[in-house]
Amino acid sequence: MPSANPPPQDNDPPTTPPASSPMSAPEARPASERLEVLASPAQEPASEPLPSPVVELEPEPVMTLPERYELKIGPISLGFRRCPAGLGYLGSEPNEGRRDERPAHWARFSQDFWMLEAPVTQRQWVAVMRSNPSLYQEGDHQNHPVEGVGWSDAVRFCNRLSSYLKLTPAYEVVQGAQAMIHWDRSANGPRLPTEAEWEYAARAGARSPFAGGAQLDELGWFAHNAQGHTQAVMQLKHNAWGFYDMSGNVWEWCHDEWSPNAYQERGSSAEGNDDPTLAFTTQTQAEGEPDPTRVAWDPVVYRADLRYRVARGGSFADSPENCRVATRGRLEVFGRRYSSGFRVMLPIK
Repeated sequence: MPSANPPPQDNDPPTTPPASSPMSAPEARPASERLEVLASPAQEPASEPLPSPVVELEPEPVMTLPERYELKIGPISLGFRRCPAGLGYLGSEPNEGRRDERPAHWARFSQDFWMLEAPVTQRQWVAVMRSNPSLYQEGDHQNHPVEGVGWSDAVRFCNRLSSYLKLTPAYEVVQGAQAMIHWDRSANGPRLPTEAEWEYAARAGARSPFAGGAQLDELGWFAHNAQGHTQAVMQLKHNAWGFYDMSGNVWEWCHDEWSPNAYQERGSSAEGNDDPTLAFTTQTQAEGEPDPTRVAWDPVVYRADLRYRVARGGSFADSPENCRVATRGRLEVFGRRYSSGFRVMLPIK
């Protein structure tokens, strides 16, 4: 795969808030190594524009920043923005993006949730985990995103943060010949955002290609402006909901297992659970076009066994194509790349 292009993917067979143990240092890897995305398929013929959903389903961009919550733990603080319950547009249209980003569809988020306004920094990681796996530690690096962390490392950060906050951990790590990480859906502790939650927050009610607009230079650190390494968070423009660095800087681990057919398989139900018997297309629609009468409720794909996980957002080493909010990357859960980090969310219970 050309070194200038892809998102993440390994080719081997990523007052209580309104609502993990230290890892050993990873084996050093070249700073230029980054996550990969699936190769783009051959350009498909242009199709008619996607039909707009009925008016009452069309989300309006939020023009004012939502509520902010600052959580203080010892010497550090974590700033969260509130993501409102509502309807979000996810994925790429038929003549855009990669095959695994389609079909474009609507998702309903049934509850508000909090999400970190920027990726977890090295300062925040060290305060919680007592170690620093990051490759880039030059100059004033404390406010750079932590990197060199695997998905399982990010899970342990979430659990340790839960213990500091006296909340129920979202993950149960079961050691054994084949490690398993179970998700407690009833937990009120921090976890990784689902890829749907991540894209919902990144888009913030808009359909621009990057998180906050169409001009990546103003919004994110990528191959053309990052000077070959991560940059301090929150230096460039935020999106309409106050989130920084969601396009570029570091790939961000998500909660979900990665599946190339996640969007095709995604269904909807009135109870908010995925129903595989419900599809997004009908016999009267062109293949791949979203059905505006069907909406996925709180979509997520999760398995306890450790396989591939989703990573989003692109990094300092990537092209603009890989920094789009719709780009889906994959990486093995124990993979530690020096272009991958994460942010956490807090459910509101």
